[in-house]
Amino acid sequence: MKVERNGPCSCGSGKKYKKCCLLTEQPEGSEFLRKRLGEIQAGLIDKICCHVSKLYGPEAIDEAFEEFHLWEHEDGFDPDSNELPIFVPFFYYQWFPDPKFTKCEDAPQMPPAQSLAETDKKLSNDQKKYLIECCKTGFSFFEVLKVEKGKSLKLKDILTEVVHDVLEKSASENVRIGDLIFGKVIHIENIGILEACAPIIIPPQAKIEVLDLKKHMNKLNKIVTGEVLVSFSLEIFELYRLIYNQIMNSKNRIMANTDGQLIIPHKLIFDIEDSNSMFEALYPLAFNDKKEELLNEANINKATGKIQFVEFPWLHKGNKKHTNWNNTVWGQIKIEMNKMTVWVNSKERAELFQAELKKRISSGWKLKSTLIEPIEAKLKELDLNPSKEKQLQAKKESEDLMKHPEVIAKVEQIMKSHWDNWLTSPIPALDNKKPIDAVKSKIGREKLEALLTQFERDAERNPMVGQTIKTIAEIRLRLGL
Repeated sequence: MKVERNGPCSCGSGKKYKKCCLLTEQPEGSEFLRKRLGEIQAGLIDKICCHVSKLYGPEAIDEAFEEFHLWEHEDGFDPDSNELPIFVPFFYYQWFPDPKFTKCEDAPQMPPAQSLAETDKKLSNDQKKYLIECCKTGFSFFEVLKVEKGKSLKLKDILTEVVHDVLEKSASENVRIGDLIFGKVIHIENIGILEACAPIIIPPQAKIEVLDLKKHMNKLNKIVTGEVLVSFSLEIFELYRLIYNQIMNSKNRIMANTDGQLIIPHKLIFDIEDSNSMFEALYPLAFNDKKEELLNEANINKATGKIQFVEFPWLHKGNKKHTNWNNTVWGQIKIEMNKMTVWVNSKERAELFQAELKKRISSGWKLKSTLIEPIEAKLKELDLNPSKEKQLQAKKESEDLMKHPEVIAKVEQIMKSHWDNWLTSPIPALDNKKPIDAVKSKIGREKLEALLTQFERDAERNPMVGQTIKTIAEIRLRLGL
C-alpha cells in the first residue's frame, strides 16, 4: 500500500513519512533534504558571524586560528588558507576562549554556534537543531567504504566504528574506496551530512596512526561516542596536523587532475548584478540535470521570484584519462543573490571558466577575488632542479635493463623471497608483530588492510616486476584477508 507523504511512516517512528523513510528510500527525498538543508544553512553563517563579532570580539578568530594550528601559527587568521573548509567549522562549533589566556574576556565560555543556539530566540527550530548537532559531535577520521560520484559516500568513523551514509557532492568526486578523510559528520532527519572536510585526501596507510589513537582513547572510554570525540579534540587535531604536514611536505602532493593539469585549487568570487540572469546563462553547464530540477533545489524568494541560493556542477563531456566516463566535473558553481563563487582545481580550469562566462553573459558581473593554493613557487623550483635530467636518464637505463627476460626472472625471484620474508618478519607499523600473527586480532587485521591497500595504490601508480596489484592480492589470500 502506498504511504502518503504527510501520513505516518510505516516504520513506526511516529514521524510523517516525508520526514522519515522518504528521505532514504527515494531519490527525491534526498533532494528534498538537500534543499531544506540549503535553506537552513543559508541564514546561519551571517548570524554566527554577527554573533561572534558582537559577543566574542575581533580577537576571537585569531585565537581560534592559533589553536587550530596547535599554537604554531602566530601571525593571526589567514583568509587565504586552504584549510578554511575545516577551520571555519572548528571555529564555529568547537572552539571557545581559554579563560586563562584569552583576550576575549567577556565572551561566553562555549563555542559561538552553541552560544547562538542558546540565546537567539529568532532562530527556527530547524536552525537550532542543526547548530546543536554540529556542536555535540566532534571531528574524526573516516575511511571511505563506498563512493557514488557526485551524490554520496559511505564512511566509517575509524574512532567510533560507526558507519555513515552521507549526502556529499564535491568530496565524492575525488576520493576512492580505502582513502581517509578528516572532518565532521552530523545527522539531520536520519541523513548524514559531511559538515566539514579537510582539503586533503589521506592515504590508506595513515589509518595505522589513527588506530593507535583509537587504542589510546579506548583505554579511558570503552565506547567512543561523538561527545568523547569532542573531549579528545586536542589529541585528534594533533594527529590531523601531523598527517597534514606530512602530506603537504611530501613530493607526492604534486598531483594532477584527470586532464593532466597540476592540481592547484582556485576559488573565484564574483560580484553579480542579477542572480536569475546568471543562472539562466550558466545552468546548461550542469547538463546532467534539467533546469527544473536545479530550480527545485534552489532557494527562491516567493514574493520576488529572485534566486537567493542555487548550486550546481560545471560539467564537461567525456574524460581524457577515463574513456568510459560520460562526463567530468570541472568545477562547482554557487550563486547567491549578488555573489557567485566558483571552485575549480587547476589554473587552466579557472581560466576556462572565465572564458566560458564571458561567452555566455558579457555583462552584469565582475571578478572580485581569486584565492589560490600557493605551491607554484615550489613547483618552479623542482622544474629547475639540475639533477632532473640525470634522474630521467637513470630511469631510462633502468627501464631498458628490465626488458631482458633473464633480468625479469631474477627480479621476480628476489621479490618472491622478499614477500615470503615480509610475512614472517616483525613490522614496526604492526606494533612489531609478524603479519601472520597480526592477522589474528581485530586491530591487527585493520592495520594489515591499511598497509596492503597502500601497497596496492603504490603498485598501481608505479608497477614493478614482482610488486603488482596481483602480488598484493596473493599476499591477502595467504593471510586469509
